[in-house]
Amino acid sequence: MKTTSIEQFYQEINASIPKEIAREIGHFNVFSFEELAAKLKDKPIMPYNKRTYYKISLITGKNTAEYADKVIEIDESALVFATPKDPYHWIPKDEHQKGYFCVFKLRPFV
Repeated sequence: MKTTSIEQFYQEINASIPKEIAREIGHFNVFSFEELAAKLKDKPIMPYNKRTYYKISLITGKNTAEYADKVIEIDESALVFATPKDPYHWIPKDEHQKGYFCVFKLRPFV
């Protein structure tokens, strides 16, 4: 199974990787679902894989969230938390996707 890094995430959404990302204690950024969907309308937005970062999403619209052991159908709105340990796939079911999500990565303390 593929694992996606935070840098690969930025490449997949055609966004500039912040220059400070390698020097930061951690990383945090917020994105709009509407802006991302318009930008990537011909690409799958959330392939099924693991990630090296955390993600919190607040989304409105019909969607399906597929995890390794369950499928969750979302009819209106949802607050979704994703960790690097859980592979998942997000499937939009209509064109009326609204909301925001943040991605963040914590650097381990040494």
